[in-house]
Amino acid sequence: RTSSGSLRIVRRSFFKFLLKKTTEFVENKIQMCYNNNMLKCIKKMKLILKFVENNYMEKITIEDVAKEVSLSQSHFMKYFKNTMGTSFIDYLNEYRLTMASRLLISSDSSVLDIAAEVGFDNLSYFNRSFKKRFQQTPREYRKRYAQP
Repeated sequence: RTSSGSLRIVRRSFFKFLLKKTTEFVENKIQMCYNNNMLKCIKKMKLILKFVENNYMEKITIEDVAKEVSLSQSHFMKYFKNTMGTSFIDYLNEYRLTMASRLLISSDSSVLDIAAEVGFDNLSYFNRSFKKRFQQTPREYRKRYAQP
């Protein structure tokens, strides 16, 4: 009987050990998948951000960027929003406004030319967006921050 009781203890210990190792293995695989997906996610987002950086001055559609990363338009929009916390269009406009603010300070180009140069084809929309973002018009911004 003692050997039978010892055998049960050994079996129980063995199965606990096996369960622990199996659980660790599965958790490890899940973590590897998560890390691999994160790497893919980061690579995809880098492609998108690089695309914006290289093309912000052009007309960019959701379709253009979705194709760039091999996603449908709806999947792209959801992916971007979930990853960046903002819509792609809001991000693109924010990027364009940032570039415009730099040009207003560093160049003598007209507001109309700068708006067109950063991808806004409607001056009124550019002015409204700029004022909303910087709490001042592009002309006021230039006066305040441009070097004489």
